[in-house]
Amino acid sequence: MSIGIYPLKLYAQRPLLSGLASSSLVLNVGIWVWILSEIPKTGDQIVLHYNIIFGVDRVGTFQELLLIPSLGLGILVVNYILGWLAFKYDSFMPVLLNFSALLANVFLFINGLLLVFLNI
Repeated sequence: MSIGIYPLKLYAQRPLLSGLASSSLVLNVGIWVWILSEIPKTGDQIVLHYNIIFGVDRVGTFQELLLIPSLGLGILVVNYILGWLAFKYDSFMPVLLNFSALLANVFLFINGLLLVFLNI
């Protein structure tokens, strides 16, 4: 058994994998654009978390708000690389990893939308 890595170019050309990764990337870019264009970058406190029972329970700075899209981008990159490395041995694992990255970015996109509406 030779230890090797599946070629990245061939991995990226798989329609299902590239579709999941590109959809996740579009959602992540959407989060970045939405937050950077709608929330003012002042020194004021920004709502970071809202609880339906207690109301606003976490406030912070604009830089802390950028952790949301950063987390989504990190999940996307790590899952894409792990899927690429695992593709030689199992073809289902990359699909699962890229789908989980898409699902995480969907929830982070919804979270970003809600936080923008809370801070406007």
